[in-house]
Amino acid sequence: MLIGLSGCRWVEKLLIPEQSRTSYEAARSNFKTKLVQRGPSPQPFAKELPPVGVDVIRYRSGSLELKGWQSRIDPAGHAPAVVLLHGGFAFGAEDWDLAVPFVEAGYAVLMPILRGENGMPGDYSLFYDEVEDVLAATAFLARQPGVDRDRIFVTGHSAGGTLALLAALTSDRYLAGSSLSGVTNVGRLLNGLTVPFEAGAVEEANMRSAVVFASSFKCPFRIYYGNEEEFFIADSQETARRAAASGKDVVAVEVPGDHFTSINEGLRRTMAFFAAAKRTPR
Repeated sequence: MLIGLSGCRWVEKLLIPEQSRTSYEAARSNFKTKLVQRGPSPQPFAKELPPVGVDVIRYRSGSLELKGWQSRIDPAGHAPAVVLLHGGFAFGAEDWDLAVPFVEAGYAVLMPILRGENGMPGDYSLFYDEVEDVLAATAFLARQPGVDRDRIFVTGHSAGGTLALLAALTSDRYLAGSSLSGVTNVGRLLNGLTVPFEAGAVEEANMRSAVVFASSFKCPFRIYYGNEEEFFIADSQETARRAAASGKDVVAVEVPGDHFTSINEGLRRTMAFFAAAKRTPR
């Protein structure tokens, strides 16, 4: 369902937090989010049936058994693959519209449903434990016959873009990644979301913010945002600046439109970026 973060109460004057000297992967290994509210995602959902050519799959993330939608894969092929992360905090059939261009271009596509969403087990943690689900879905996709495990990508819109950023900081599995209107400084939007941790906990917000760990990108990455999304500009550009200063191929790119009308151009550029990515054999 095309529900994004543009309607959140954005804190305009919040300072951009300092960059961490610790890698994101190392920071995650020493941090456990402290949830003061446990339970499912706050977003309602409806039971959806996949279109022809798409299967409902089950993948494991730790002790959780989760689901996702995956395009049919030719087991005799050698297709590039993309983990495509939906916007909002529940999955809807219309989210699959973002997958169609990738499928038509020959990609194997997996759109995972994350913990606490759509009746899935586990607790909604707002961009933290969900990262583990993204990585588990990636590992699942890489194991599928017919997938070229050296050409796996990650992208997503809005909340999904935020998770794509964090996944690219955590895992070296991806050849390249992008975010479409993803949030790099989560502290700015906590007043407008259902926050399951203590809202004033700075470390909790920082552990969900790519701008704090911009030197940790493990693959080339593009941060797309609409020219009508003024609240994304400074944080996106600062994330890219910090990453580039650390020798990372990360660029913030402004495209025409708002939180939703910018999707098509961001998606078009993402596909061109992925197509040009240099394959590095494992």
